[in-house]
Amino acid sequence: MKKLYIFILLLQVSFLWLTSCSLIERINALRITEINFIGNGLQATVVSEVLDTEKKKTATEHGFCWAIGVVPELGTSYTDSIMLGEKANEDQLFSATIERLLPDTDYYIRSFLIVDGKIKYSLPEKIRTREIRPEDVLISITSSVMGQDSVFLYGIVNKTRFEFLAPITVTQYGTIIASEPDSTKGISKTETNFVPNVINNFLHKYAIPNIPPPTITLPQPLQGALFAWAFVDFYRNDTPSQIRRLYTRRIILRKR
Repeated sequence: MKKLYIFILLLQVSFLWLTSCSLIERINALRITEINFIGNGLQATVVSEVLDTEKKKTATEHGFCWAIGVVPELGTSYTDSIMLGEKANEDQLFSATIERLLPDTDYYIRSFLIVDGKIKYSLPEKIRTREIRPEDVLISITSSVMGQDSVFLYGIVNKTRFEFLAPITVTQYGTIIASEPDSTKGISKTETNFVPNVINNFLHKYAIPNIPPPTITLPQPLQGALFAWAFVDFYRNDTPSQIRRLYTRRIILRKR
């Protein structure tokens, strides 16, 4: 009985040794050497190096896989997306361009080889994409008219596009008018109704006498001007209690 116990223990140790060596061999076969964001910041070029020359010669496929917001277990095939890259060149490098990444999101990227029907992974590399921008929401003030006693702001917003690009929920959008270049010092109008899957147009009218006067002395070219922004309020779905506001660039309105 004692000999049987020792035999089973030796088998377990041998299995752990073999699997751990296999894991080390898998993650040491290649590595990611470079990640660069390009274009609108939601694309990335990824370069990987094959460290094992023999694996380079016998590899049938080269590629990259990536997952959102979690650390992939080493040696597993856990992934959200996959893309094949170029074959390794004479410097044992291969690359690919990853597209349609979500803004303000953590990704873990690994490169892989397929050798003799088996997948060899690199260690995961973490990246975080850029912050959400107004153009992601497709919200803007498209035109304005400033009269003697009122201001009209015309704009567009596409809520569906915003929620498609990131794991967020839009609560409202609107505009702000101020007599100084500070969005917290003005008055606002908001909208909560959206028509799904289309660009929503909006028109906001402000009475100039209702706009608070500036609390600072403005430079001569800006005296008498008004400042306007469009904005959208949203929260990430994983933190619904944290409402964030995203502003467009400020526009300056002057009487004609």
